[in-house]
Parts: sequence; C-alpha cells; structure tokens
Amino acid sequence: MIEIFSTTVLLSMSIGVAVVCIGLVIRGCIADAKWPSHLIALTYFFVIISAEAAELLNQSLPDEQRSLWLQRTTLFFVPSLGACIWFYVRGLTSRNVGWALRDLWHLVPIAICIVGALPYLSLPEQQRTIIMTAGGDLLDPTSFIAIIFMLLAWIAWITILILYGVASMSRLIKHRRAVRDLYSKVDGVSLTWLHVLITIVVTFTVLVLITSVYPAFSSAELFSNKLVALFYFCVVLVVGMFGVLQKNTMPSWSELDTGERNGRRYARSALQDKDLTRIARKLDVAMQDTQLWKNPNLLLIDLANVTGVSQNNISQTLNEHLGVNFYDYVNGWRIKAACADLRSTDRSVLTISENAGFNAKSTFNAAFKKVMGQTPRQYRIAAAEGVTPRTK
Repeated sequence: MIEIFSTTVLLSMSIGVAVVCIGLVIRGCIADAKWPSHLIALTYFFVIISAEAAELLNQSLPDEQRSLWLQRTTLFFVPSLGACIWFYVRGLTSRNVGWALRDLWHLVPIAICIVGALPYLSLPEQQRTIIMTAGGDLLDPTSFIAIIFMLLAWIAWITILILYGVASMSRLIKHRRAVRDLYSKVDGVSLTWLHVLITIVVTFTVLVLITSVYPAFSSAELFSNKLVALFYFCVVLVVGMFGVLQKNTMPSWSELDTGERNGRRYARSALQDKDLTRIARKLDVAMQDTQLWKNPNLLLIDLANVTGVSQNNISQTLNEHLGVNFYDYVNGWRIKAACADLRSTDRSVLTISENAGFNAKSTFNAAFKKVMGQTPRQYRIAAAEGVTPRTK
C-alpha cells in the first residue's frame, strides 16, 4: 500500500512539474516571438514524460477506474524520444535553430515502429494482457503475429534510441571542442549536464523497453513501478532546472565553421607559415599590452576586434601554429600572471585567481594543475624553497 501511494505521488509530481515547464517554455517563446527547434523539442520531451507517467499512474488504479484511452498511448510517443533528444541537442549546438524539409525523414523510423505495434494494439485488452503477462498462445495466428511484430517494433525502438543517443553524444563532444575555440569561460556553454542526462535517459529507457517485453516470457519484474516513477520525477526535475533556462550556446557573432575538424576547416585557407607566425606575434603583443586575459568573459570576437585579425585566422593560428584552442591560449596567459603573483606576493589563491581573470577558484585550480602539473599552493611552496617549478 505504501509503495502504491509513493508511486502515485511521484507520478503526480512528475506530471505537475512537466506541465509547469511546458507552460514556462511556451510563455518564453511567446514573449520572444520565437519558436526555436530546441524549445519545441523540449516541450515535446515533457509531453512524452507526462504521457508515460499518466499511463503508469493509470495502470496503478483498480481495473474499474482505469481510463481506456490512456492504456498503451505511449506506444505512439516513445519511438520519437530519440529524435526529440537529437533536435534538442542540435538546436542548442547550432546557430541555425530552425527547421528544414529534410528533417521530415526523422518521421520514417518512428512510423515504422508505430506500424509494428499496431497488430498488438488492435487486439482486445484481455488478449493484450495475456500476451504481456503469460506470453500468449503462439498457436493462435493473431497472437503469434502480434508478438512477432511487437518484438520487431521493440528492437527497432531500442536501435533507434541508441543511434540517436550516440549521434547526440557525438555532437555534444564536437560542441565541447567548438566552444573552446570561441570562449575563455565555458561554464554554462559546455552542456556537461546534458552529457550525463542523455546517457542516463537512453540507458534507462533501453532497459525498460527490454524488460517490458521480458514479462511475455517470464513472470519476473525487473523494474518496479516505484523505481520508474522515481526516474521520471528525477528526469523532469533536472530537465526543468537546467533545460528550460538553457540558451543556445553557439553565438550569432561566430564566424567559425565549428562543424568540421581543424584539418578540414582550414583546408581552403591561404595563410602560409610566415603569416601564422606574424599573427601569433600580433596576438601575443595584444594580450601583453592590453591584458585582455583579465576579462573573465573574454570572447574570440573581442580578440579579433582588438587585433583586427579575423576570427578564422586567429583560430587557425592558435590551433595549427601554437597547438592550442582559444580557451587554453587565454588561460595560459592567466596562469602566467598567476604564477608571478604566487612567487612575489602573499595574496590568497582566491584573490590571485580573480585578478588573473578566473571566475571560480575551482576552475583556476584545475587549469593551473593542467598547465603546471601541481596545485597553486604546491607551486607557491616550491617557489619559496627556491625549487624551479616545472610545467607539464
């Protein structure tokens, strides 16, 4: 009884949070007079979770109180979960947040999955229940066809979800590299939370899809309704906290072709080695004279405006000639300034990190150890003892 109550509460809270988030997203789109693809995908994600929670909540009710139209309705929603995640990721990591005609092909695998489930859905409720709990009578042609098509549909769903998950993670990995060519501070634009969430959602959903077929061959229940309900609530809460407020991370001012690898990105460049050397010297002079690195929110466009060098040429110089991206280049200057302060002053590490342009002590410590091979405190002690610090 307690488990049923807690499951009902979790599912009801999941639906409530999802509905509130949908309202916030729609309100924001109306206020901005824009309907970017990632926000439409986010809204649909909340619809999917709400439908899943509503169906599970409906199943927990006594037979006479169940709503027939809620039973198995998610079979029409779940196949689109992978595409929903993909469009959300694509919208956040692309300057083009609109839709294209070629996007319609994403409906094809979804339609295949739904068609595969139709023979099962066309059966009477009692026969569907027997199939899901006892496996059904394989000698009955209708049950046999329904089971075969349902298994094929489940396999297709799992395959599609995994493929979309892999594609989304691959895009996020490329995006992580891309933002380091544009920003000197990646907090809020690295989308680390989305990496973790996609991994959890795809893994859990695949397991649930697999175990939803499992009862047809065994009476064992691997995932309780309470566990699934807790998962729904946690996902809705996390996406509501981070996803609703998450802005597109690719700035409109960017001139870089961040979708290509460095070698291909600069394939058409006319810059020679002497040009790259000259630009590198110009960048160093600008950083030294203006101390741009002190700005914690320094952007690639800021350096381009100060030096008069195009963003693409700066990026090529940093990546090909100096072997660093913009993020590491700026942090290199910050670490250099911090080292000087650690050797010659008794200021706190926090103060030194802020003066060097770092917005958080944890970020400073991680960047410092990456460059110097030791923590700021260890560096200061070594410098005081007359030991020459070594970089990694």
